[in-house]
Amino acid sequence: MKVGISIPRLPDGPGLRTFVQRAEALGFDAVLAGDHIVLPTQGTSQY
Repeated sequence: MKVGISIPRLPDGPGLRTFVQRAEALGFDAVLAGDHIVLPTQGTSQY
């Protein structure tokens, strides 16, 4: 079985590099990036 981890929103490139390097060191097989480049600051529904 292969296991991946989602990349959180990070403020800069070096932070992203550190995150990915740590994920690799922990044995994750993949890092996954979301496809929503713009996220709402507030939801319009409680669900």
